[in-house]
Amino acid sequence: MNALPELRKECNFKLAFMECFTSCVMTYIRLIGRDHRILLLDYWNLDYEFRTLMSSKNARNFPLDYLYGIDLKFQSGDAASLTEELRKGSSVILLCMASRLEYFPQAYLTMESSGFQHSVLIHGLDPLRGYAVFDPMTDYAGYLAPEAVAHAGKTGRNDTLHYFTLVQKKVDSLPTNREILEFCAGRNLVFYRGEKPETVNKVQDETGSDARWKIWYEWFANRRGGSQSFKYFIADLKDAPNWPQAKRDAWIKRNSTTISSIRLLRQQIWETYRDFMSLDQADAEEGERQIGEISEKWRRLNYLLLKFKSAGDRDNAIELMENKIAELQQSEMAFLAWLKQKAGEGHGSQQNR
Repeated sequence: MNALPELRKECNFKLAFMECFTSCVMTYIRLIGRDHRILLLDYWNLDYEFRTLMSSKNARNFPLDYLYGIDLKFQSGDAASLTEELRKGSSVILLCMASRLEYFPQAYLTMESSGFQHSVLIHGLDPLRGYAVFDPMTDYAGYLAPEAVAHAGKTGRNDTLHYFTLVQKKVDSLPTNREILEFCAGRNLVFYRGEKPETVNKVQDETGSDARWKIWYEWFANRRGGSQSFKYFIADLKDAPNWPQAKRDAWIKRNSTTISSIRLLRQQIWETYRDFMSLDQADAEEGERQIGEISEKWRRLNYLLLKFKSAGDRDNAIELMENKIAELQQSEMAFLAWLKQKAGEGHGSQQNR
C-alpha cells in the first residue's frame, strides 16, 4: 500500500453541536469531491435521545445511495476487520469515546457522561503512520496508531468495535436537482409528521427487491423522532420538578445548548434550499418570513426553559412551554408543507454537484 499524503484539514466540515456523525459523513463527501450540501436538503429532523432534544437524524435514514451513489453500512467487528475494510478501499466512521482520543480537548467533553458516543472518520491507512483520521468537531486531521483508535472504539465490555463503512458505488446516473429537491422536501415532511414514507420513497421502491422493507425500517427507526420528540420532551419537563436540583439543572443546560443548535441548523437548511431552488422574490421573502418565525419560537422556547430553572410557579412555566411547543410544531409543519409544494413546482436550479 502506498503512503498517503498529508491530510487536508480544510476538508473537515462541522455541521453543528452534537452533529459529529453527520459531520463525518459530510466531510467524507467533501473528500471525494462531491457537494456536501445536498445531504442538508434531507436533514430537517428532530429527535429526543438520552433526555436531550436534538436535530440529529438516525444514520439508517440517510438516503446516501439515492443522493450520491454511496453505500453506508453498519458493521460490528474488531481492529482487524476495520483495517481490512480500509485495505479494500472503504472509509469508516467509528463510534467511539471522545475522552480516549489523545487530541480531543477536555473542554469539549460535555455530553459523554450523558451517554452520547463520538464519531470519527477514518479515510485510509498509511503503512507507516497509521489510520488517517478526520474529526470535524475539533477540526483535527492527522494520523493515529491503529491501537489508539481501537482503544477509543471499545465502548463496551469486550473488544467489539461498532462502525459504518462508506463505499462509492458505480452508478449509471444520479437524480437531477429537481428530483432531489422534491424527494428530500417530501421526506422531511413525512418524517416530521411521523408517517410511513411509502409514497415519498417511490424512487427507492424501484431500485431493488428489498426497498419496501427499507421504507418500513426507516419509519420504525424514526417512530420516536420528528414532532413526536416534543411529546417525550414535555413528559420529562413535567417530571423535572420531582428530580434532584443537580439533575434538573443539568437537563436544562444540556437541552438549552442543543435547542440553540437546532435553531441555527434550521436556518442553514433553509439557506441550502434557497441556494438550490430558483425562487422568485416573493417566494424567497415568504420563506425568509416563515423561517424567521420558526427561529424566533425556538429562541423563545429556550428562554422559557432557562427561566424554568428558577421559576417560582413551575406549573405556569410548564404551561407556557407547552403552548410555545404547540405553536412551534404548527409553524414547522406549515413551513415543510410549503417547501414541499415549492419543490414540487419544479423550482430546482442547476448546481454543480
